[in-house]
Amino acid sequence: MQPAADPLVIGVAFVPGGRDSAVNVRSRTRDASATYYRCIVVALWSARRHHPDADLRLFTTEDVPPEYGDQLAALEVSTVCVPFSYRPNPPLAPSFEASLYTLDVIEHIAEALPDRQVVLIDPDCLVVGPLSPAASAVGRNAVGVLDLEQPEDYVANGLSRADAELIHARIGGVRQSAAVSPHFGGEFYLFGAGSARILVDHVRAAYAYACVDAVSHPGFLRPRMSTEEHILNYALRFVDKVSMLDHVARIWTAPRLRLVPPHWSSLSVWHLPAEKDRGFARCHQLVSDSPAVRLSTAELATMMGVSRRGIGRLAYDWVGKAARAVSR
Repeated sequence: MQPAADPLVIGVAFVPGGRDSAVNVRSRTRDASATYYRCIVVALWSARRHHPDADLRLFTTEDVPPEYGDQLAALEVSTVCVPFSYRPNPPLAPSFEASLYTLDVIEHIAEALPDRQVVLIDPDCLVVGPLSPAASAVGRNAVGVLDLEQPEDYVANGLSRADAELIHARIGGVRQSAAVSPHFGGEFYLFGAGSARILVDHVRAAYAYACVDAVSHPGFLRPRMSTEEHILNYALRFVDKVSMLDHVARIWTAPRLRLVPPHWSSLSVWHLPAEKDRGFARCHQLVSDSPAVRLSTAELATMMGVSRRGIGRLAYDWVGKAARAVSR
C-alpha cells in the first residue's frame, strides 16, 4: 500500500499595514488591517469547507489580534511567522509595498515546504469548489497561474506586457520570441512540489534589478517593476506553467466596474477585489458567530454581488455609478 499523500497546503500571505497598503479598501480608517483580517478568516473558512483535511496557514509577520486569532484557531489554521525582507528603501511603490511580502513567503515555501503542493491565495479570495482538480493538473516543478488575458499595451500598476518584455530582456536569461509573454495575476498561485525552489533565484534577480531601477529612475519616469506580480512574471518564465482559467477568476462587482465571467458557478476560486468591506464583511459576521456555518455557492454569490443582486445592492450600485458619472 502506498503512503497517503500529504494534504494540500492552502495559505494566505499578509503583512499588517496602514492605509498606504490597503488596496481596494473603501474604509477611511487609518489602519485597514481589521478589514483584511476579516477577509482572511472568510477566505480560510471557505477553504476549510471544501478541504476539511487541508493544512491551512496564515503567513504573516506578527501575532494576530486575539479576536481574529481565536477565529482562525477554530478553523485549525496555523499562523507561520515569516520576516518581511523584500522591503526596499525607498519603496518601489508605497501603495503596493505590502504585496512584495509574497516573495518572502515563496522563499519560505522553497525552504520549509519543498515537497508539498501549496496554494497561495489573496485575502479577498473565496474558495467555492474543490481545488483537487487544479492540484492534479499541476505537476512537480510546475506552477498553476491565472492568465489575466490583458492586451499587450494594457498598463497594470504602471507596467504593460510589452514594457515588461523589454525589462525581462534587460534582466537577462530569457529566450526571445515573437509573442509577448502573458501577464499572470498575483491573487492565486498553485506551487507544485519543487517549483518554489526554481523561482527563488529568478525572483532575487528581478527584485535586485527593480530596486536599482527605482533609484536610477525615480517617480515612474519610465515603466518599471513595482509589485510582486511584476517580479514574479519574470521569474515564472523559468518554470512550467499550467493555466488556472478553468478554476479561478478575478471578478469585479464594483458599481463602476462589473465583470462576472459566464462560468462563475463552475469555478473553484473567486477573487473579489471590490468585496473586502462589503460581501466579506457580511460573511464574516456569520463565520465569526459559527465557524461551522454552511453557505451554498448560490448564497455566497448573492452575498458577494456575483449574481441575484437584491434591491439594496442594485440601488447601491446605481447610486455609485451615478455619483461617479457626475464627478467626471
